[in-house]
Amino acid sequence: MRRKHLHGIAMLATLIAAVAPAAGAEAATPQRWAYYVPWDPSSLDSLRTNSRYLDFVSPYYFILEPDGSITSDEPASPLPTNARIVPMVKNRAQYADFHPQIADRSSRARIIGSLLGIVQRGGYAGIHIDFEGIFPEDRPYLTAFMSELAAAFRGAGKLVTMAVAAKTYDATLGWAGAYDYANLAPSVDLVTVMAYDYHYSGSPNPGPIAPIDWVGRVASFAASQFGPNKVLLGIPLYGYDWNLVTGPPAKARRYGDIVDLVSRYGGTFAFDDNSKSAYYQYTAPDGAAHEVWFENVASVGAKVDVAIRYNLAGIALWRLGQEDGDVWKVIGALKNPTAQVPPFESSTDRIYFPQTGHSLAYGFLYYWLKNGGLARFGYPITEEFDEVNPADGRIYTVQYFERARFEYHPEYKGTPYEVLQGLLGREATAGRQFAPVPPVQQDGQSVYFPETGHSLSGVFLQYWRSRGGLMQFGYPISEPIQENGFTVQYFERVRMEHHPEYAGTPYEVLLGLLGRELLVRRGWLN
Repeated sequence: MRRKHLHGIAMLATLIAAVAPAAGAEAATPQRWAYYVPWDPSSLDSLRTNSRYLDFVSPYYFILEPDGSITSDEPASPLPTNARIVPMVKNRAQYADFHPQIADRSSRARIIGSLLGIVQRGGYAGIHIDFEGIFPEDRPYLTAFMSELAAAFRGAGKLVTMAVAAKTYDATLGWAGAYDYANLAPSVDLVTVMAYDYHYSGSPNPGPIAPIDWVGRVASFAASQFGPNKVLLGIPLYGYDWNLVTGPPAKARRYGDIVDLVSRYGGTFAFDDNSKSAYYQYTAPDGAAHEVWFENVASVGAKVDVAIRYNLAGIALWRLGQEDGDVWKVIGALKNPTAQVPPFESSTDRIYFPQTGHSLAYGFLYYWLKNGGLARFGYPITEEFDEVNPADGRIYTVQYFERARFEYHPEYKGTPYEVLQGLLGREATAGRQFAPVPPVQQDGQSVYFPETGHSLSGVFLQYWRSRGGLMQFGYPISEPIQENGFTVQYFERVRMEHHPEYAGTPYEVLLGLLGRELLVRRGWLN
């Protein structure tokens, strides 16, 4: 699209009244979360093969021991994934043995301190709490633990997530009684609702692990209590094999195990349309009849549809290494915000960019036009979608551009801060250390920022001052350094690059393509 046409759009854009995201924009892209276990080689194989389809990986690394210590199964090498890693901690002690750990405030504080230290040392995005086997009477203590955990972790910029037992109403007794959804809600950024084991290994009669009508009621209730933008629908990837002669316990089966059973004993899979679940019946060599209920691509797809129908934050798969390989077709088909949209005729409130196959509309379009347009931000490289913000752990409607990420902040509606730019400079340099420098003389040619301990001078200072300063770029977080043959300097939101070959032109300082680089790192773009 020619710049001349864009200037015409800019004149018309002043007619746009609202800054909110585009009405009728694409539905939020579900977050894709999966659990990984280090003791199963097939779990690692699945992660290596399918990591590109995941936004979060939760490895089962840590156990809270009865004495309050945390034992670890952390590997020496990082996981082969660009997804955000949120390790899981489970409790070994349960019920009466767990009560002292959760009921005593000083005990809770020690556990929280240990977990925060683990997450900070490991550079993890946050923590995933999977405490199970809790007396319903300890419900207030679990809620207090999560509230205290949230205060500590959010203060450190870390995500707070947890797994909760599924229920369709506020049951205060039984396995799910300890989970007070409504009062846990303020303390969690994401919550996996374990919508499985409706029939479990101890069930006297075989049946679906996650019948679709029950899953829908679980999703509906969880969304009403936590808010849909916090709920990850837990989806099983396994099966149970009941011996109809001897009865329970049923034997846990991976999908591959069930394929082997069919190969050995014959027959075919069947699908129960009422529960949207797969099953298989066979006779073992000892003459005993067996019935297996399990999850395959069709049953998983039905559950993904539930998550989309209730506009949930996403899905959580238990667990990698157990699945029907075809489920990744379903997971991969969840709309990637980098997927191009069909061309359309541009209007005053929505324009199409054939250069990238993406559109820009309403509030984000207005902000783009007002603050520098193509030269400043580049082309859009996604559509609008919802994303967990790494700076505060909250979910915002965002859109990525070659050089920026726009974020819609409804809490600032009606103010100049309703649309903000993401801190891509900080995200691009996560894990790197830039030593602060001593204060410089404030002579107009150099400026020192005590907020970050860095200075700004020369062409970068001129560019920073003339094009919006702190609001547009944030504070400097490095000094000028050499990268890829250029002198560059990182700021909270951008990377400035000095191009001496363009000296004396408006292009002597260019902004790095941090938006594109970040999505390439995630595996969303090539």
